[in-house]
Amino acid sequence: MERRGARRGARVVVPTATITTRRLASPRVATTASASSSDAALIESLLTEEYEPEGEAERAQILDALSLPAAIARVARRRPRSVALAFAAMLAASAVVLAAPMFSSRIIECFIGARPEAHFARALATLCSLYLGEAAFTFVYVRCACALGEEVVASLRRDLFRALLTQRVRFFDEHKSAELAALLSVELGTVRTLVVANASRDRGFRAACECVGTVVVLFAVAPKLAPVLAFAVMSFAIVTAKFNRKTGALFAMDAKAQGAVSASAAATLGSVRTVRSFGGEAKAFRAFGVDAERARTSGVALSKARAALECANRGCIYLSLVVLYTFGGYLVKSGQVPVGVYLAAVGYTFGLIFATQGVVNTAADVKAASAALGRARDLVTARTPDPSLCELIPTQAQAGEVGEKRVGGESKGGGGGGGGEWTANASFSEEEKEARWETSRAGAAAARAAARGGDIVLRGVTFAYPSRPDQDVLRGLDLVLPRGKVTAIVGASGAGKSTIAQLLCRFYDPDVGSLSVGGEPLDRAAFNRAHWLDAVALVSQQPTLFAGTVRENIRYGRDGASDADVAAAAAAANAHDFISELPEGYDADVGEGGGALSGGQRQRIAIARAILKDAPVLLLDEATSALDAASEVRFILHWSPYDRVGVVNADP
Repeated sequence: MERRGARRGARVVVPTATITTRRLASPRVATTASASSSDAALIESLLTEEYEPEGEAERAQILDALSLPAAIARVARRRPRSVALAFAAMLAASAVVLAAPMFSSRIIECFIGARPEAHFARALATLCSLYLGEAAFTFVYVRCACALGEEVVASLRRDLFRALLTQRVRFFDEHKSAELAALLSVELGTVRTLVVANASRDRGFRAACECVGTVVVLFAVAPKLAPVLAFAVMSFAIVTAKFNRKTGALFAMDAKAQGAVSASAAATLGSVRTVRSFGGEAKAFRAFGVDAERARTSGVALSKARAALECANRGCIYLSLVVLYTFGGYLVKSGQVPVGVYLAAVGYTFGLIFATQGVVNTAADVKAASAALGRARDLVTARTPDPSLCELIPTQAQAGEVGEKRVGGESKGGGGGGGGEWTANASFSEEEKEARWETSRAGAAAARAAARGGDIVLRGVTFAYPSRPDQDVLRGLDLVLPRGKVTAIVGASGAGKSTIAQLLCRFYDPDVGSLSVGGEPLDRAAFNRAHWLDAVALVSQQPTLFAGTVRENIRYGRDGASDADVAAAAAAANAHDFISELPEGYDADVGEGGGALSGGQRQRIAIARAILKDAPVLLLDEATSALDAASEVRFILHWSPYDRVGVVNADP
């Protein structure tokens, strides 16, 4: 028997006893008509998903995690000894650099007769010792600073990837995967450049330390010359402040343009077979050229600002040098400043030039990194994340050294779904970790028990995709999916079959109506959205395989499964024979996206993955479209619907 349950005549073929014939007429209108005007406004905001009460705390947590100062502070708390060693080495190296001009001036004084020649050997030995010490201290500082910087970048990368993983599905409808991948490479690559490039002598903290130290030393040894160099430092500070204030938009535009270039290339190269089959190389090249030109334009605009900054800085430097040479020469000639002090001041001036240039360059790098990280942060916090997923993965603020542990809902089902748990080895006590694991186990177990204990019912469901809110895909749908039976949903393309599957996975929530299991609405169940996914296995018409081996792709269904379990699942999916014929068998590489395999082979591996998960709810969204009849029959005979719910989508 058939019933029409979706737009454009999707037919739900189920046993006669389980058919639900009642159909709601226009749930949206019925709801708003019976409500007061204030309630209607609230309902309308809920229907348009502008009001998202869930996830605000998690969004604030992401904002805090993706802050560069906060990331630096977290690493400093975890590595206090390394921070202390780097700081001490930086101070020691800066002190040596500040002491060197005094001894180099003494050597020159020995040559010009201003100091006894007997002091030459001692001054030379001291200067050589200082240079050797500076090299040693610099080695320690750069090594520690780079290691700490890499840890900061790694922490930000993990938190950004966590923020992406915990987004709702609608987020991925609105953004291209290549664009999101570029956040981890391009945007955080800018942050890494800041860290790596500013660990040297003439950049970063050390340059700032030498700037301040030079002025302090000059005020101590040559108070009459010190104001000249102090003026230079103040001039640099003012110019840099103006540069940072005026170029924020340029840095943001450049970061966006550079990310677009990376995303364009990734999208084309990731679909190179389709591009080649349609002869689209020239079109792809033109599209990439447009993005590359935008990146060039933004880069040129930014380079003009950098050039203006460099010009202004050099003007300040040369003005200071002219004043130093003329005014300093006058002081030496009049006997107010010894020639050795004047020579030292000249050395300090050139050292200050390098240091101030380093500070200016660092300021520009900080601005670029802040703009790039800000763009990534704005993107992943534009909408609230899924709280149930945020519970599963701790931020780096919660985790010190991150380790991975997956906890399944049952001994045979803890697959890649919501029963998994990422845990931290450092910040959580053993009691806290055990409590988190138990909570995850309990939630996954409750979801599986509910799925095995009753029918799944969609009641009065109306749904439109967030990207097309005015186009209802489902309207007033009533559907019962009985436990212990396989339900086939048959309909034309676009009728809403895949939409039903996505609602059953809770990738989306209905705009109107409810989804319940065993009589209990899923949105009020004792388990969350992530736990429910531990009870569901989905195989789509175009299954996704990850770069890696056949064994790794099948085992993705249940971490820790033995090789025998993997082979048994492959045999049930009629995949064992072709896998065994591969040169490396189960260790054969499937290629990017499974490109090394045929469509039917990819589907069989995806089905084997679902079998290995052993979930009580199995959704096949035209998952056997590329299989031969023997493989399809073998799989159907293997999968027993006893105490489970099976849904098969198919074209008529």
